[in-house]
Amino acid sequence: MKGTQRLALSALFVSIMLVLGYLESLFSLGPIPGIKLGLSNSVLLLCLYWLGVPTSVLLMLAKVFLSGFLFGSLNTIQYSLAGGVVSMLGMIAMTHGLRGVSPVGAGVVGGALHNVGQVLMAMLTLQTASLLYYMAVLVFVGAVMGGITGSVVVSLKRFLPYDRRQRFGFVQNVNAQAKGEGTPGTTPPGSHPGDLPPFPEEESIESKTH
Repeated sequence: MKGTQRLALSALFVSIMLVLGYLESLFSLGPIPGIKLGLSNSVLLLCLYWLGVPTSVLLMLAKVFLSGFLFGSLNTIQYSLAGGVVSMLGMIAMTHGLRGVSPVGAGVVGGALHNVGQVLMAMLTLQTASLLYYMAVLVFVGAVMGGITGSVVVSLKRFLPYDRRQRFGFVQNVNAQAKGEGTPGTTPPGSHPGDLPPFPEEESIESKTH
């Protein structure tokens, strides 16, 4: 991907995260400040698959500080940064550290850790361990929301460049696809409703198998 394309895509992702961050600022899960639904995690998860770890970390930091300055306060930045860093570390481990973890699994881990990081920051700030009572509820809520955001990424992964889909195992084996085309009752690749036309790389690979 060219530098200008990467820059434009990064700006688009940050804009989407800022909109989601504003929507999140309108709601609260409880009396603890800074704890949100984590809707922007779906964008960050997609960034990890699309743009890689370094760019995704920079976009997370940009989202945290811009959202805090525009819609929140220094306290908001503090809690959002804690949740974002812990969540990002978990999603990086799921997407780039372990093999075979689906976007839903990565989203569940990221959503749960996002709330864990914010609760830990609240405990340090308020100097109290009483917030541990909220931990179980918030981890459950974060995991549920993470599953939803992961499902969103599953539906969007077909927009990833072919080499990225191939790297993360989102593309079926080409030989298996070629055999499936001649098997009665099977659906040829790319014929599912809503599927995008194959990328040029896919066409060149598939043409060699015939």
